[in-house]
Amino acid sequence: MKALRALARNPGTNVALNALRATVSTLNPMIRYLGPYVTVCGAWNNWWTYLSEHLSEQTKIGFAQRALLMAANGLQANNVGQQGATGPANGGPTGSLPGQVPEYIHGPAYPAAVDTHGNADCEQGQRGYAHKLNYSDPQGRLLDTDSHTPGNQGPSFYGLTHVPPGQTFTRNPQTGPQLPPNPTNP
Repeated sequence: MKALRALARNPGTNVALNALRATVSTLNPMIRYLGPYVTVCGAWNNWWTYLSEHLSEQTKIGFAQRALLMAANGLQANNVGQQGATGPANGGPTGSLPGQVPEYIHGPAYPAAVDTHGNADCEQGQRGYAHKLNYSDPQGRLLDTDSHTPGNQGPSFYGLTHVPPGQTFTRNPQTGPQLPPNPTNP
């Protein structure tokens, strides 16, 4: 009781509690968006699944990290390795060198983990590379940038079909830059 009284009388206690309240109010929107990735899609488990294989290259002194070096297509404007790119990689001309394959962006921002009703829609890593999902691009390029694939993709192979009871969720991020809405695929 003496320790509790000392804590309550300490002037820094109120500051700490107010800071904790601010931290929780800042993290809550992020956790509402990211939580279903862990609870419904199993993203935490997916990340750890192949870690043992990743660190299994045998050397003379033990084991090392396996690494595959990738080179960007240097002949294409706006390739993934270019600094100061003026647009997304859209399969520009690659020249005549053998083995030069055009690059296209396959990076949807903010893919869904759940739909608006909390049903599993684990899009990340389940849909391959769509030929074109680019609703808001005025140039109509062959890019995969829409945040949501039409229809529900369902759970991952060991995920849940719905958000667990009591967990709050949101399909789209509530903070940060927002993508324009796609009326044909909310």
